[in-house]
Formats: sequence, C-alpha cells, structure tokens
Amino acid sequence: MDTTLAEKHPALSDAKLSDLLRRLYGAELSRRSVAQYRSELGI
Repeated sequence: MDTTLAEKHPALSDAKLSDLLRRLYGAELSRRSVAQYRSELGI
C-alpha cells in the first residue's frame, strides 16, 4: 500500500482509501485489507 497516500489523507475511511487505490493504481484491495495494512504500518 502507498503509505504516503494514506499519510496525506488520514481522514479517508478504509473503504474510500480502497476505492482510491483501485482507481489510481488498479490495486484491488478490500476494505478489511486496507484496515489490516494500516494497523500493521501504524498509520
């Protein structure tokens, strides 16, 4: 996951961040995956 994207937009919900990653990078991540990566990266 692009940590700088998440750090620049901390107010984005996991679902909105998942949608943004799909649109910008073609990354198909579920909301739960985004939440897990945020937790693991401490974002």
